[in-house]
Amino acid sequence: MAKDAVMISIRPEWCKLIAEGKKTVEVRKSAPLFATIPFKCYIYESRERKAVIGEFVCDCIQIAEEPYWDMMTGTCLTARQMNEYAQGSLLYGWHISDLVIYDQPRSINEFIALRSSTLWSWTAKLKRPPQSWCYVYKREEDAK
Repeated sequence: MAKDAVMISIRPEWCKLIAEGKKTVEVRKSAPLFATIPFKCYIYESRERKAVIGEFVCDCIQIAEEPYWDMMTGTCLTARQMNEYAQGSLLYGWHISDLVIYDQPRSINEFIALRSSTLWSWTAKLKRPPQSWCYVYKREEDAK
């Protein structure tokens, strides 16, 4: 299995906008430190489908601080929504490129997560979705 992939949990309303090509930047309070840009992101749709519905390549991460004006294009968020979400912290805009929405959603059990603590690192099958995002191995058929 190849490394440098992330699984990201996204609400259904945002998944719809991503699939329609309207949302081209996913806003988060953090970004992967150990993934080499560009990296693959698997999209886990929370709440409704509760499955991996697609993937994209994150080819750029933009960092913004208040008032976040430089990051608004492509986020489908208002300035007020960004300020409420950020609460004064930095925001990271994950740029969405090479989007693929699967014909059939995939189970998170098909993915292996990279876990770590202060002293150890290990791999484990995903049993539940990430709160925000987590490192995963690329699936063999996706690594080609």
